[in-house]
Amino acid sequence: MNYFHSNMTNLSEVESVDFAFLSGLRWITDNERVDIIQKFLENGIPLNIIISELKKAKMLGMHMRHPEKTYIPFEQCYGLWLDFYKKHTDLIKIKISPFPPLRNYYSFNRKDGTSEIMFIMYTYGNPTFNKNFSEILDSSSEYYETLKKEFDYLWKNSADMETYAQT
Repeated sequence: MNYFHSNMTNLSEVESVDFAFLSGLRWITDNERVDIIQKFLENGIPLNIIISELKKAKMLGMHMRHPEKTYIPFEQCYGLWLDFYKKHTDLIKIKISPFPPLRNYYSFNRKDGTSEIMFIMYTYGNPTFNKNFSEILDSSSEYYETLKKEFDYLWKNSADMETYAQT
């Protein structure tokens, strides 16, 4: 969460924030994360969110869950996202990707054209999210452009959530 808090010190500089993940369960159920999303919305910051197609998220996600924890079903998570989206269609765009994102991806896009990406690698058999490898990249990193292009590719090749929900 430090990444988000450090990038939220001056929200007037933020043009939009990009997210990509399997289901984003924690972003729709965890109080601290929901508060962060609410702060973006209160400040008029558009959110671009990519979520994996439901069947693929279920298939992959079951290999990253802790056996002692209780999780809501993926179908319910998607329903929560759809309800949330419908309340904020002016600021939230959600796309459902036929290709599961290979990592959690977050990017603060600033009005001056700069951005910073944080990614967190998914690891199978690891139910402890905070033990996954993560890194923060700015535009000077040789991997920055690769990850930015991947997000753009997923965005271009994904269905709008409303369209997906109707199928």
